Amino acid sequence: MLTSGAISLAKIQQSTLSSTSSNNIVLQAYQYAESKLDIMTLKGYKNLTAQAKTKIQGTDYQDEVQVSQATTLPDGSQRKTVTTNVYLNNEKSPRATLKKFFYSISPEGIDIGSPVYLGSTDGGSFSGVAQTAGFIVAAGSNKPRSLNVYVNGTLLGYVVPRGYGTGDIQVCVPVPKNGSWTISGKCSWAYWMPLKA
Repeated sequence: MLTSGAISLAKIQQSTLSSTSSNNIVLQAYQYAESKLDIMTLKGYKNLTAQAKTKIQGTDYQDEVQVSQATTLPDGSQRKTVTTNVYLNNEKSPRATLKKFFYSISPEGIDIGSPVYLGSTDGGSFSGVAQTAGFIVAAGSNKPRSLNVYVNGTLLGYVVPRGYGTGDIQVCVPVPKNGSWTISGKCSWAYWMPLKA
């Protein structure tokens, strides 16, 4: 027969475990929200588009993107607010919400083109040659595999093997025009972000 003290202790332990699980879910959700904002940032102001709730591949989460109407600022530039929401399974309320202002740039400046999906690997590798200057954005790493991004044979992006934490870690690596790149180890996803004048 359990004493009242044992029952109270069991309730406290159960509450602590429940709280820890909830905190992990929220931390993971914010990681996904930050990743989505990073991708939107690389797309650039001209390519901002809203996205309905979409399952994040290989997870129990969904993300969505909301883009506000443009606001004209006193200097003539424009600003939009991008909101990313991340949901657990089919929950109606997001576990994480992040907002960021995006600003238009001068047409004479350098812009970033639309992202192109490169692929993924779990212990293998894939490679290519950059037709224009740009960036590779990749996420991954788990035990026993690291995430490695090489440009012209030099290791420029690296994430150590980990079996804990809040999910994949990203690297962003610049690649010159005609530069060769290779991604190896554990890569959950990788995108090519071309620079264009």
